[in-house]
Amino acid sequence: MDTFLKDKLRTISFIITVIVVFAHAYNIPLLNIHEKVQVTNYINYFIQYFISMGVGKVSVPLFYIISGYLFFQNLNTKNTKEYINKYKKRFKSLV
Repeated sequence: MDTFLKDKLRTISFIITVIVVFAHAYNIPLLNIHEKVQVTNYINYFIQYFISMGVGKVSVPLFYIISGYLFFQNLNTKNTKEYINKYKKRFKSLV
């Protein structure tokens, strides 16, 4: 992998990590379906809801896309033995 792509992936991963932190910083109380939310500051509510429930939902799929790209980057799919060995190593490292 060249340095340009590596730097780009690091930057994107950093931005996504910051988005995950903001998504977990959502502090508006969750109520039952039938209860109404009493909001006094609508701008604060809108910003928190937009970042946590809107933009924050993109972070997990982007991490999966990056990890899938990095997993298959140097893999020769024509060689099934290499393919199986890669999955065995990944399975051992996860379990």
